[in-house]
Amino acid sequence: MYLVELSPWMLDRIKKIPRPVYEIYADTMDFLSQDDERVSKLKKKIFGGSSFIHTDDRYDEIGMLVDLNIDLPIWKTYTIREKAMVKARYYLNNMAQVINSYYDERDRMIDNAKNKVAN
Repeated sequence: MYLVELSPWMLDRIKKIPRPVYEIYADTMDFLSQDDERVSKLKKKIFGGSSFIHTDDRYDEIGMLVDLNIDLPIWKTYTIREKAMVKARYYLNNMAQVINSYYDERDRMIDNAKNKVAN
């Protein structure tokens, strides 16, 4: 619920229109889920060479608290609603980073292809 409500808008560099981050992220992840060699190379450049197996949610939460510099005793005083809002903003920020990395790598690949054709 908060992902939709709190989602900032950013420019969709493919469709050339502003859209909510969560929508662009869904489209990006759909594209990156393709089983294609070029897409695999793109994924590797965006996410790195190794992938993580999903860990326990408690570890994910601790990692988020470290990233956000929130002390665990303070986190425990947050209401469920406050925790949900903090998590939503954190996830949306991560989504925006993935989207920007995808666009940057995509642009680099297009520029490299154009340079090869020009030479």
